Amino acid sequence: MNNDADIHGYQYDAEGHPVAAFVFHGFDERDCAQYSLRPLRGDMAVVGAMFVWDGEEFVLDQDACKPGVTPR
Repeated sequence: MNNDADIHGYQYDAEGHPVAAFVFHGFDERDCAQYSLRPLRGDMAVVGAMFVWDGEEFVLDQDACKPGVTPR
């Protein structure tokens, strides 16, 4: 994949190929890790919202975050 330390995970298509990367932006005031989605292909559009790690997956629900926890 990618050796970028700020990439903490990937979103995959139906065939199992990575199509976007979850990029770490830091911790917010609640100590929740914040992530954006970066497309891996030029023909791809991604959601412009911030994601959090809920302990199992990246989610848009900011209330689901696990403070101080990242997938790494």
